[in-house]
Amino acid sequence: MSIKLINQYVGVPNTTRGIATFLHANPTNDSIVYPCGNSIVIRSLKDPLSADLYQAHTQPATVARFSPDGNWVVSADNVGNLKVWAAKDPEHAVKLEHRPVAGAILDLAWTSDGQKIVAVGDGKGSFGQVFNWDSGNQAGDIVGHSKKLTTCDFHPGPKPYKMATSGEDMKLNWYENLPLKFKHSTNEHTKFVNCIRFSPDGNLLLSGGSDSKMVMYDGNTGQPKGPLNSGATAHKGSIFSLSWSADSTRVLTGGGDKTAKIFDVNSGQAINTYEFNFRGTHEDMQVGSLWAGPFLLSLSLCGDLCYLDPRQPEIVALIQGHNKPIKCFAFDPPTKSCYTGSSDGIINAWTLGVGTASTFQGKGHTNSVTALAVAHDKLVSCSLDDTLRITSLDTKTYSADKVNLSAGRSISVFLRDSNKYVVTGQSSIILMKAGRPVSEIPAPYDPRMAEVSPDGATVAVAGGDNLVHLLSVSKDDRLVESATLDRHRNPLTCVAFSPDGAMLVSADQNRDVNLWSLKDKSLIHKDLAFHQARVLSIAWSPDGHRFATSSLDQSFIIWNIRNINDRLVQKGAHPGGVIGVSFVDPKTLLTVGNDLAIKTWSV
Repeated sequence: MSIKLINQYVGVPNTTRGIATFLHANPTNDSIVYPCGNSIVIRSLKDPLSADLYQAHTQPATVARFSPDGNWVVSADNVGNLKVWAAKDPEHAVKLEHRPVAGAILDLAWTSDGQKIVAVGDGKGSFGQVFNWDSGNQAGDIVGHSKKLTTCDFHPGPKPYKMATSGEDMKLNWYENLPLKFKHSTNEHTKFVNCIRFSPDGNLLLSGGSDSKMVMYDGNTGQPKGPLNSGATAHKGSIFSLSWSADSTRVLTGGGDKTAKIFDVNSGQAINTYEFNFRGTHEDMQVGSLWAGPFLLSLSLCGDLCYLDPRQPEIVALIQGHNKPIKCFAFDPPTKSCYTGSSDGIINAWTLGVGTASTFQGKGHTNSVTALAVAHDKLVSCSLDDTLRITSLDTKTYSADKVNLSAGRSISVFLRDSNKYVVTGQSSIILMKAGRPVSEIPAPYDPRMAEVSPDGATVAVAGGDNLVHLLSVSKDDRLVESATLDRHRNPLTCVAFSPDGAMLVSADQNRDVNLWSLKDKSLIHKDLAFHQARVLSIAWSPDGHRFATSSLDQSFIIWNIRNINDRLVQKGAHPGGVIGVSFVDPKTLLTVGNDLAIKTWSV
């Protein structure tokens, strides 16, 4: 048997308040590229489920752009590391690794012949560099700026090269020839310049700034021609992004006033205005724009990617997901749905076979989500905001009802009564019914997580004291410790009952895995130390013949209980670690990783 990747469910673009996030389209097909966590995502606009990940960056990625022929991608991160890599090669072979500036790289551009790249951002003494795409040899000086550069672009025409840069010193600097030399500077903005872009025909250059202004320049000389937007249709806040239509007659913009607009370049007026109020907060600011053939996209600060109708001010589709670390998940086998919670308090619902998530709406958790569990038609969630919430899976809208509960570490639902569940606290185990505590037992051994047996009679607790604690559940829903299992030499991280309740798998932070018979509390297999780091999750196959473990070592292992040496190992499944595993069916495994991705595998 072997392991084969089926699908990848990827996150949405990284965003930072007050800074543009630049999206870029492949000129040869319908895919786009953007930064997500430490990864770079290549994603189809027609089919969001069709996605690929480049995961060689070790720091949060900031920007990426396709080469003019679509064969290469240049990407960068927040400490100045830049990579040029093959877009279509499954292995994404790296052509160049370079560090053009000492800080975050915020924008990139290619020359029309694909031979030169400019990178700009934050640095010490230097805020950008022009270099050869394949060698990194310098091909021009970026001078005349005194503060961080936020944006750059090359003229789309042939040689001689023409280029513009701008940023927080409010200047737009113009460069020409090879090597690129500074020619002149203009100062048309009164606040930061966030984005500059040449029109596809090269006749115009447009800039957008935090002063709510868009300024037009001659695309061949860099001389200002005057403001584009004015009057009632202008943005009422910072303009973060600009993207031209292919015919160079219109431009799509995104602003801090929570709107996206299409401007007619000849009249200078907005012909369509799209208003965003999904979150009702500053998260609705529009910080990215992309006009790619028939597709118009606007990016919200919260990470939502909205498809816009170019003919009328309507949002026709929405791509949602995570752009902050996923901390917990729950899988619901009957509906083939996965629920994920992240460090920013967001909960997303994913349906297998659908390439985008649906974000829970309303006023929800205000801090990192620590635990999730499906209870029939409801989702139970715990958070570092010290609350437990029960949310309808039909509406996916938070109610005002919440229970004050100190940072629950795990939730396990009774299979025979979905109104009952056990929550692992910091120093106690709590049995709850219909959202209210029924009984609580002290757990002074630093409980890490707990799971209820299939028959509901036993609760297994992974203890920080190196023991598995077994609790009995009485008929009146009282918890009483009945036994302990002693084999681990380090604090436990997770436990899982087999589907028939006859066996239990336990794992610890020193990577040991043990399989127990609960009938006589004996070990069936012990000290299975085949991971290279702490084990984070355990899941049984529905038929009970196999179980899976995942680890901080970026791998998961499928174990066959009838032949424990018959293991399937997938290394590098998720850079940063595999935080969770769950069987979809006996031959399909779902994994969730620190790379903000969910993956399904044929196993």
